[in-house]
Amino acid sequence: MRVAVFDVDGTLMDINHRRHYVSGDKKDWKSFFDYMQFDTINDHVFHLAHALRNDGYEIVVVSGRNEKHRQITEQQLAFGKLDYRKLI
Repeated sequence: MRVAVFDVDGTLMDINHRRHYVSGDKKDWKSFFDYMQFDTINDHVFHLAHALRNDGYEIVVVSGRNEKHRQITEQQLAFGKLDYRKLI
């Protein structure tokens, strides 16, 4: 079995609109996570994942997001129509 592993934040999902909350000395993790719902998909990364899936790869998605963010993460992946085997 061939497997391709993709991260969520900053890879599959564009998080540039909320990155400023955790840049610099003062980190505002609450706001960083609160604005997660406004992330957009990185088209070129989703295209790569789709191409690999079509070539027979199993797609595994990994994330450092908290378990309480699983639903929004799954919704974002569904929006990009990503056919993945597992979200860790």
